[in-house]
Amino acid sequence: MKVYSINTDGYLSFEYNHYSVETVYVEDCRLYLRPMSSMTEEETEEYRRLQSDIWKPCGTMYYDTADSIDWLNAHHFDYHYVSGRGYLIDAGLALEAPEGMYD
Repeated sequence: MKVYSINTDGYLSFEYNHYSVETVYVEDCRLYLRPMSSMTEEETEEYRRLQSDIWKPCGTMYYDTADSIDWLNAHHFDYHYVSGRGYLIDAGLALEAPEGMYD
């Protein structure tokens, strides 16, 4: 399903069957996301290539770029940290995607 709009009144509309729009209350929705720990070696290499690296005396630090954030979104990773609550899955704001869901 494709998200059509997120309204300020707390409702999420999405395209359903390519012709109709369904609306649900955003509190009733949960994303299925992959934990960062599920990233494969190949995915890690691809993700690192999209990040900006800066050499520091203690080693290399990586910083996210617009491209790396787009990549995380496209691959359904849970990278949003909720202060004091952990990432979205840990905070109960998203569900962990079952193995192979996005293959």
